[in-house]
Amino acid sequence: MSFYEDYLKKQNSENKDISPQPDEPVEQPVHPMPPQPEQPTPPPSRPFQPEQSPAPSQRINEDIERQKFMERISKGEASVPVSPPLKTEPLPKEVDVPPALTKVQKITVRILVLFLILALAASLAGLVWWWAIKTPQIVTETIIQEKEIVIEVPEIEAPKSFLRYNRFLDPDITHLDEIPVYLKQFAEEQYEPDSLIKVSFKDKTDKSNISYINLMSFFSSMKIMPPSGFYDKIDHEDFNAFVYSGQEGNELGFINPIKEGVINEFLGIVMGTWDATFEKDFSEFYSITSFKNEPSVTSLVHKQTTIRCRNFTQGHHLCYAVRENKFLMTTSLESIKKAIDNFR
Repeated sequence: MSFYEDYLKKQNSENKDISPQPDEPVEQPVHPMPPQPEQPTPPPSRPFQPEQSPAPSQRINEDIERQKFMERISKGEASVPVSPPLKTEPLPKEVDVPPALTKVQKITVRILVLFLILALAASLAGLVWWWAIKTPQIVTETIIQEKEIVIEVPEIEAPKSFLRYNRFLDPDITHLDEIPVYLKQFAEEQYEPDSLIKVSFKDKTDKSNISYINLMSFFSSMKIMPPSGFYDKIDHEDFNAFVYSGQEGNELGFINPIKEGVINEFLGIVMGTWDATFEKDFSEFYSITSFKNEPSVTSLVHKQTTIRCRNFTQGHHLCYAVRENKFLMTTSLESIKKAIDNFR
């Protein structure tokens, strides 16, 4: 501690000792006090000890030191300690508050904000349109090539035609029982008048061996039993079934070639032996065509061809003939004459 600071401290101590004495106390009237509750007794404190003043010799020494200190100050050899300046915070600057907007200015600002939002929305829509519609899109297509497996079925040749036909039918069957059903259907169909329609039944019972039916299959489908040796004399290829649309309705018939060199033997079977069993052999066919049994038998010649007919009631006939090595049979006299007239 410097001398000057010690000096100031001592001066403060003396000022405390030389304090004015208070006047004599004025007697105050005594008022009775209400009884107070007992307060807890505070703990005993240390007795006050006043600071003792310095001795006279000490004061003299201090005065001498003070005088020396003042001389040193006057000569510039010592300086009075100065307390550092207090830090003061700068005053806040005044902020200029803009004046409030008028009603017109508020409306103008809102219009500008709305226009800006609409402009952004339009720009976004334009970008979407340009990207999705205007700009061509690259589409990748995956082409799956299907391999088509074609099973080639060899085309079979249709039976040779022995008459001049106006129309051709090629029905498929999978069983011989279907032939009578087709015949009934053909008998009721409407065709062009006075026309011959060739019918070639394609047998698909065995799909690996498709073929056209012959006279034996045709007779078997209607349970017709010809005389013994009949099938040995005919050619089993190129069987022609046909329909004739005549004035009395549709008539059925067929034509089949005869083997060469056996024509006389075949005529003996058809024109002689068969007469005895004809009605029995054709009984099932009669039920299909609604022909009555016990017909009368007549013979006639048309274009140098002998025709043998079995005449039934209601104008029905079952006629057969042999012309140019071919066996011919129809369900009416009119239809067999039409077939003979249209030989190729």
